[in-house]
Amino acid sequence: MQTHQPYVHFNDASPGDAEARERKERAGRVRILAFAAVVSFIVSSAVGSLIPRPVGSALWPYPVFGTPLGTFIVWLGVFWFPHASSEGFLGFLWPNRGAAPREATWSHIEAMAAAGDIPGALGAYEQVIATEPWAIVPRAQAAELYARGSDYARAAALFAGIRRIPACTPQQDLYATQRLIDLYDGPLGEPAKALTELRRIVERHRASREAPFAQAVLAKRKRELAR
Repeated sequence: MQTHQPYVHFNDASPGDAEARERKERAGRVRILAFAAVVSFIVSSAVGSLIPRPVGSALWPYPVFGTPLGTFIVWLGVFWFPHASSEGFLGFLWPNRGAAPREATWSHIEAMAAAGDIPGALGAYEQVIATEPWAIVPRAQAAELYARGSDYARAAALFAGIRRIPACTPQQDLYATQRLIDLYDGPLGEPAKALTELRRIVERHRASREAPFAQAVLAKRKRELAR
């Protein structure tokens, strides 16, 4: 079932992407604060115009002093009491601010592998895997390196481990399952396990384009076993 392409479903974020997200978040925060300042100015002006001038007063200072004072109070709250004002205000308007998922990048390890230092790259991947139990990308990339070498059992263990990670998406589950089928049908020589993985595709990924193919392979092998 040779349908894989290394890393096709396990792309990670680059440092440039993370920096771009940071800049975008900062720009969004500035826009919100600027909006708050403009609104406070307008509201203060409106309130000042509605308050009647005292009888006999030649000058009514509120329009002159009240508008800047109202704006100053809002900005004082924004900057001097961040948790009480700005955080609450931003939390109301922007509840998911700063919560965009970020994935680390392991491009330096990929560079090691590309330069031919496969043992060094695998060692680096194993360190990441040991310290980041929920990281999918390094497991997938390490499994591909093992699969290209001779440690097929380790590759299979990593692909199987990816599916047990809570954040594993259906697409990643399907990809890992396909790679397990390749290994079990190929170098590992365990066709019974390959049948189990084919059934997994049929049962868990019925809407995928791989499901009909997996079903056809299962039917064919069952006929062969019945002979």
